[in-house]
Amino acid sequence: MPAYDPHLAETGTIHIQRLVPHDAELARTTFAVMAEVFGETHAPLSDAYVAALLARPDFWGFAATHAGRVVGGLTAHPAHPLPPRQQQTVRTVTGWVPR
Repeated sequence: MPAYDPHLAETGTIHIQRLVPHDAELARTTFAVMAEVFGETHAPLSDAYVAALLARPDFWGFAATHAGRVVGGLTAHPAHPLPPRQQQTVRTVTGWVPR
């Protein structure tokens, strides 16, 4: 796991934004970073899956970026399962990922 860098905030602004449907590429990158940090196996998510996920009003995803690079993320959704991924093997990881 990457080490926490307490000086990151001192070197510039960390931008946090909620992921919305037009943020598909940022969402895909955020999910990949989160999976990597948590040691999850992951494969690329389909455009259709990411679009459907980001369009759900009960799914909240956030990306934290620093100097244009994803440095963290957070996802939240209701306790009931999200729709199954069609032949997708990656699960979205929930948590904050300091990088």
